[in-house]
Amino acid sequence: MGRAFITAAHWAEAVEESFELGSTLDTPSLARQVVRDVLYRWDMVALVDDAELIASELVANAVVHAGGATRLALTGERGSYLRIEVTDGDNRPPMRGKMTGDALSGRGLNIVFALAAAWGSAAGPSGPGKTVWAEISTVAHPR
Repeated sequence: MGRAFITAAHWAEAVEESFELGSTLDTPSLARQVVRDVLYRWDMVALVDDAELIASELVANAVVHAGGATRLALTGERGSYLRIEVTDGDNRPPMRGKMTGDALSGRGLNIVFALAAAWGSAAGPSGPGKTVWAEISTVAHPR
């Protein structure tokens, strides 16, 4: 399991937690569990399903296409947003695949696009790589 670094008090205005991740095929499953645990603690239960799916897809993309996810970060503010960030060591920007009915892959970022209020990527926080992020509006998900 990743290590948690809590950078804000439990429900001050905004809260953030980040976790170091691995690069195995079970890392997306670990990310789903982390997201679920954090959102229950933050009392953002209404966001769990969408947030788990988004985190899982972003982490899976990092594992399959970028050599592994190095960090999962969650930032939230009740009544406003939840931001999910996945950092990896690959500089290439994420690309939405074309979905066809018989394709076995290519749906990940399309799922993120469908569920998130906004998403994108930025250069990694320190050195090579990038951070891919997605935001979910908490307003659209009432308790």
